[in-house]
Amino acid sequence: MHSMNVLASLLSALLLALAVPNELAPYGNAFAGFICLTPYFLAIRRSRSYRGAAVLGFIFGSLSHAVSSYWLYYFKDFAFWTIGSTSIAYGLLHMLVAGFLRWASVTNFEGLFWKSTLSLGTAPTAPVSSRRTNFTRLGSNYSIATPYFSVLRPFMLALGWTVWEWGKSIGFLGYPWGLVAYGLNNYPRMIQIVDGLGVYGLSFFLALASALLAELGAVLSRGSTSGNLYPGSTPGKRFLQGLSTWSRGALIWVIMFIWFAGYGAYKLARPTPVVAEIPLLLIQHNADSWMDGELTALNTAVRLSRQGMEQYQKETGLTKPALLVWSETVLRRPFT
Repeated sequence: MHSMNVLASLLSALLLALAVPNELAPYGNAFAGFICLTPYFLAIRRSRSYRGAAVLGFIFGSLSHAVSSYWLYYFKDFAFWTIGSTSIAYGLLHMLVAGFLRWASVTNFEGLFWKSTLSLGTAPTAPVSSRRTNFTRLGSNYSIATPYFSVLRPFMLALGWTVWEWGKSIGFLGYPWGLVAYGLNNYPRMIQIVDGLGVYGLSFFLALASALLAELGAVLSRGSTSGNLYPGSTPGKRFLQGLSTWSRGALIWVIMFIWFAGYGAYKLARPTPVVAEIPLLLIQHNADSWMDGELTALNTAVRLSRQGMEQYQKETGLTKPALLVWSETVLRRPFT
């Protein structure tokens, strides 16, 4: 396995952990969110086999989960189960995801929708490097050299990633943390779209940005070096042809950006009307049950709750709130 592919997968895992809320960026890092998957997509694309892609998937999945869910390390005797076993599990799941991503990276999607006819240079036995694939549809000629440049490939990569994030967030897996969409937490204008598309609409948007950057990397690296892509053309022309193909997908992404931002501006200018209110009292006991002991943490939560009730009664004139909410870490065992 190429060491650069391993390094790229490691880099993507760390960037994804940086994109979601963390100690360095409490509300996430939007820049990292836009680019975090690019090195990984490139590594998958450069892998020589599905087996190699699966190994990269295990590296990326286990590290990205371990770093983005780092607090699970502090569960002392349970740490093996909270962070160790889950990191292995996510690594194994990402091996499956990597299989799809590699398929999407090497598949000629245009060839699935346009009829393919192959012309072979000057003789039936002409070498592969002299072949050019032409696709015709609806009587028009659509000529493209594949598999390196594709309009549809970035969208398939983004779609595959979005389905993965949706799948890991529901049902048996049910762990909706570490989604690439969380990088936009601090940008209210961009996140209003979730009222229609859900958080997975943002995941697709950000994953598409990374996929387009990965495709651009292929344009830059292949456009001037692979003469078999555009036979008979100069390196400069090959580069421009590849860049033209890439720009179509980039234009769609720009339109999505304008759509998301414009919709967000519209929604923020017209807040949703308040229909009803429910009084809640939220208690953050801010105690380490592992270090201070369960009883200390419980006493702190009770004390803060009483103080909160007194303050609530003074400020609202009501006897008690509809619900008193404690942190999940107050009790370390079932309480009845």
